[in-house]
Amino acid sequence: EIAIAPASLASNENFITNLIDLVNAAYITAEEGFWKEGAFSRCTVDEAKEYILSGNLALAWRSGSSQDAFDNLLGCVKGQLMDGEKTGQFGMLVTKPAARSGGIGRALVDFAEDWARLKGAMLMQLEVLFPDGTWEQNIKNRTAAWYERIGYSLVRIAGVREELGTLADILERPSLVRIYHKQL
Repeated sequence: EIAIAPASLASNENFITNLIDLVNAAYITAEEGFWKEGAFSRCTVDEAKEYILSGNLALAWRSGSSQDAFDNLLGCVKGQLMDGEKTGQFGMLVTKPAARSGGIGRALVDFAEDWARLKGAMLMQLEVLFPDGTWEQNIKNRTAAWYERIGYSLVRIAGVREELGTLADILERPSLVRIYHKQL
């Protein structure tokens, strides 16, 4: 079951702490080699609460389970609207390790696309941090291939500072941002 996170979860400190740990652990692995050690966190307590309270965080739960216990959570994705609300964007796509390769990630992307479509978006975008070509990172290669298999096309490559601002200052290695689109 996938649903927008209920606002009540923003005040559940145990849930928030576990969610942040899950997201940050996934990004430590997925973005190994990109960031100076200890310099980057994908999600903070305040950000997680804001995503929940703004209705921008979708959560995947075990079917029929209580939707307030972290143990029942399978994954998450953050959605938002941009460009005058005609473009949706998703990010922070994470599944628990035990739930990977079971279709949860794809279901979360489908949910984010449907959410954006219902809000009037005609295009979905995602941004992927990627090595600049002077080095390789296998997880990013697999991730990019997966996004292409589910219908996303590379439309632009941008500088990290242009897309992510001051995060460029804490990069360990030269990197770029690949921007993918999919018509909804």
